[in-house]
Amino acid sequence: DQSDSAPIRSVAVLPLQNLSSDPEEEYFADGMTDELITELAQVSQLKVVSKTSIMQYKGVRRPLTQIGQELGVDAVVEGSILRSGNRVRITAQLIRTATDHHIWAKAYEGDLKNVLSLQALVAEAITDEVKLGLTPAERNRFRVSRPVDPEAYEAYLRGRYFWNRRDVAGFQKAIEYFNQAIKKDPNFALAYSGLADCDALMALETLRPGLMAGAKAAALKALELDDGLAEAHTSLAAVRIFLDWDWTGSELEFKRALDLNPNYAPAHHWYGNILLGPLGRHEEAIAELNRARELDPLSLIINADVGYAYYLARQYDSAFTQYQKVLAMDRNFVPVHHDLLKYYAQKKMYDAWLQEEVADFELTGNPERAQILKRTYAEGGFPAVMLEMAESHGAPGSSARVPQQGSFCTAADAYAALQAKRQALAALQQCYVEREPGLIYLKVDPAWDSLRSEPAFQNLEHRIGLQ
Repeated sequence: DQSDSAPIRSVAVLPLQNLSSDPEEEYFADGMTDELITELAQVSQLKVVSKTSIMQYKGVRRPLTQIGQELGVDAVVEGSILRSGNRVRITAQLIRTATDHHIWAKAYEGDLKNVLSLQALVAEAITDEVKLGLTPAERNRFRVSRPVDPEAYEAYLRGRYFWNRRDVAGFQKAIEYFNQAIKKDPNFALAYSGLADCDALMALETLRPGLMAGAKAAALKALELDDGLAEAHTSLAAVRIFLDWDWTGSELEFKRALDLNPNYAPAHHWYGNILLGPLGRHEEAIAELNRARELDPLSLIINADVGYAYYLARQYDSAFTQYQKVLAMDRNFVPVHHDLLKYYAQKKMYDAWLQEEVADFELTGNPERAQILKRTYAEGGFPAVMLEMAESHGAPGSSARVPQQGSFCTAADAYAALQAKRQALAALQQCYVEREPGLIYLKVDPAWDSLRSEPAFQNLEHRIGLQ
């Protein structure tokens, strides 16, 4: 069969099965899945699907041909993990998705302190089976022996388990575990990298840019201990933008991350979304985000941000088409409703805009606000809502929370829509003082087009390195 001899250039590691009778050990199986993906992802010739997409197959039986089509891969790695005390046994098999043909299977056993080396052995065996010519540097990465304190590693895996929930409560729990891991082993680079990831995402999630300072310290420490961690370079790249407005330094970090791990979807995602798009390099931004989507096809936020990249490039039809795809995946995904708000405002489709704004408030648990909004719109249309929004968001400490933007940036947006230039510029000035994340889109967001000829606006662009 010809499809059995076709080269394998893309794989997905399906969630490793926890063979222990203890359901508490799930975090261990998930963490080991994560680490195996990371090992394989460092091989430049292989496309490796991200963890967020593959976790949707946990505990689900689906035909491998279907999984292969959904994830766009030639083969999957299936396996199991059994831990008994400080001994670990990993079994893995490589299966071609088109034909369900088993290519290779093997079991590895060893001490928990050598678990990273065991994973490297599995990854190296898989790359050998698919006949990839590894570069000497890639081969060397698999060969580096990295003993790890078993208790520190266990705390680290628990941290990653909670980090992968991608919500504030999860990040807070993850930070506790990463700190535990560091206490056990102060030279454990991966734990610092985990802390950096948590602080960076928490800063964006809660719109508290102050947390970026913690992310910076943790990322620098991780890289001091191990310069080969793509995750830490990616977190540092985000910090360089949001904390330092250092676009050149950030780009160097992104490039280093992608050099180390060309399959690391968050690096492609953030590179496109927070650096290339904001700098107006739209073609490159769209290409990076599409690459992130290839690596993590089921990620809602990556799919939504592909649409946002089109919006910033003023390719509105492509943006709208992409947003509809996200809604087909999950109608209740809040960030896409926020993106659609910006789209409808630009298209001057105000009734559709109102529907999205109402959906946004209802989904975030604020139905009273949705009712007030409808009344205001009925009485005074879009301008009345914009005025109300500008005034309520312009207050420091406003509880408003919308993805991509904070309170002052939202106020600036609303004042700009009302052609109230003086107030819009004052709100943007406050965005700058507060270092709100939304300000990185100053140069490219169509919402601020009416302000571009103002000297105060140009001065602001200059101060954050966008001119």
